[in-house]
Amino acid sequence: MKNLSTSTLLALLLALIGCQHDDGENLESVQGYRPLYGQEAESPIVMQEARALQRPGKIYRYGDYLLINEYNAGIHVFDNKTPEKPAPIGFIRILGNRELAVGQDILYVNHLDNLTALTIDDFNNVVQISSRPLGSPYHYSGTSNIPPPPRGYYFECIDPMQGYVIGWEATTLHNPTCYAPN
Repeated sequence: MKNLSTSTLLALLLALIGCQHDDGENLESVQGYRPLYGQEAESPIVMQEARALQRPGKIYRYGDYLLINEYNAGIHVFDNKTPEKPAPIGFIRILGNRELAVGQDILYVNHLDNLTALTIDDFNNVVQISSRPLGSPYHYSGTSNIPPPPRGYYFECIDPMQGYVIGWEATTLHNPTCYAPN
């Protein structure tokens, strides 16, 4: 794992300070959330079959195409030749993706902790042409890059050694020690 910078440690400390919860209650089992971790080595960028939008984000028009970001998951590609009825083409799976930009048939995205360039002149053959580290996986544009756990619930405390936190999953927790106040 990369060396943790001062800003990374500060972001983690701030994330964890507000989440310790002790009201004298001894909880053996409770419904809560556990972090979902992503590892760069386990997450190649691949074109997949189209799928339904779940957490859409930014929308980018590229020629006759619409590119719609799916928060932390990738980019939906639509044929927009008939704007009244865009047709889904596929989904580019890009773990940790939140940003996109296009220039000269190159799609620039964040892929976990990297700035990655992909050729998109043919959506049947999306190819990664370069990737450069952006910095710490826990610090993004001056704000924390860790998606916060749902408020008002206990959660499994974050372990930065497990990788990048890319989301949260509802589960039963045993003796949780972290809580996200309302």
